[in-house]
Amino acid sequence: MCNRALKGSRWVGYTFPPSLPYKVQLGREGLRGREIIIEPFKVTSTDGQNEYMLLDCGEGTLHQMITMFGRERTNLILGQTKAIFVSHLHFDHHVGLFSILRAIPETRAQDSGVRQRPLLLAPYFLLNWIRLYSKHVLNISQDFEFIPHSVLLNANHTAREGLLQQVKTRLCLTDLQLCQVLHTKSSAGLVMQHNDGWKLVYSGDTMPCETLVKAV
Repeated sequence: MCNRALKGSRWVGYTFPPSLPYKVQLGREGLRGREIIIEPFKVTSTDGQNEYMLLDCGEGTLHQMITMFGRERTNLILGQTKAIFVSHLHFDHHVGLFSILRAIPETRAQDSGVRQRPLLLAPYFLLNWIRLYSKHVLNISQDFEFIPHSVLLNANHTAREGLLQQVKTRLCLTDLQLCQVLHTKSSAGLVMQHNDGWKLVYSGDTMPCETLVKAV
């Protein structure tokens, strides 16, 4: 699937076939030593445009993106971000979300194109934090379309099929599955398959989990 690139006597990275998504994981936020899990990866859509999805947004996510990509490239990524997935409610997986949600409208205001608000797939109770932030800091409540895990995980929920189709259409997917995983309450894993044929599995912080294995 991938080959390591050799420069001198050092391995310097991986090269992937063009048909696969480009995924970057930022490790730790240096100033605080807190774990950051942020994985923006490029999705090639059916119309050939580069689009992005964020998988969890820990503390310092925006700062690390600017450090790694530079301000101009970060603005491009945020401006083309289609969705954000938050796996669970531990702070090191979502506290950077607020800065991201503040930055996305700012980057899109500089772009003449009209873009849809990003989808936010997250535990329902994350809305409590968003409401507090919107009330006391800055109103970001209208800057995303919220899709709670609880609906996507409930096969009997009347809105489930419609929301699944909305996400699949937005992200150019042939299949999308969420499953409960073994971590804190409301933790979910994600399995998604793109129109181009590749599949991505994201487990968050789960221990070995039979439900995720079955979903894959």
